[in-house]
Amino acid sequence: MVQQKLPGLEKGFDVAQANDLFDGFVSRVEQADIEIIEVLPEKNLLWMMFVEGQNVDVIKNVVRAGKKNFLAFVVTVEKDENLHVFVVPAMCGNLGLARIVALPLSAPVGMNSAQAWGF
Repeated sequence: MVQQKLPGLEKGFDVAQANDLFDGFVSRVEQADIEIIEVLPEKNLLWMMFVEGQNVDVIKNVVRAGKKNFLAFVVTVEKDENLHVFVVPAMCGNLGLARIVALPLSAPVGMNSAQAWGF
């Protein structure tokens, strides 16, 4: 799925002014370094990218309208001493930047990575 959307994704990262994260994102996806989490209704996104063929749109400061949790694939990219946490909602396949967390990030004992990232 990502391979088919590569041109649109690259354009979207550029529109989101995050083109320096594109190669790292693709690399992590190709390595299948992906986790599945449940995102709570009150969690918003820094931006969300919508790719439809050659049409790409990026909306910043996305406030969720849904009232239910949803499953999402999580891909993280390390850059400039920060961990960029991307989510891809399983229901739609759009790409959102959920969080930017300063490294090093270590989850307390008994806490999963989704909880550590604020989901």
